[in-house]
Amino acid sequence: MIRLSRTGAVLAARVECCDTPWTRARGLMFRSLTPGGALLFSFERPERVLVHMLFVFQQLDLVFLDEQKRAIAIRHAFPFQPYIRPPAPASWLVELPAGAARDLQIGDTLVLS
Repeated sequence: MIRLSRTGAVLAARVECCDTPWTRARGLMFRSLTPGGALLFSFERPERVLVHMLFVFQQLDLVFLDEQKRAIAIRHAFPFQPYIRPPAPASWLVELPAGAARDLQIGDTLVLS
């Protein structure tokens, strides 16, 4: 589950962890998220990860988090958009259905459980 610390709101009740090279590379290619779902990517060290939307057929909200799980960038991504990169290194990336991050602000902390 992923919650917004500031309000307690649940952003995602079902979370799929992408923690292997294969799951990170595949992401949401040729599949989609349902409302209440999310993909969670964790990185061994902070990096300016490069995200692509090739073969992703739905709009997404991308939330890049620092080591303390604070939002450092929030991006809206479109199908087949080339590359999206955060402005600073991120330790985590949360991919949500479009609109799920509408109440999220830069600096907000997420609770992952």
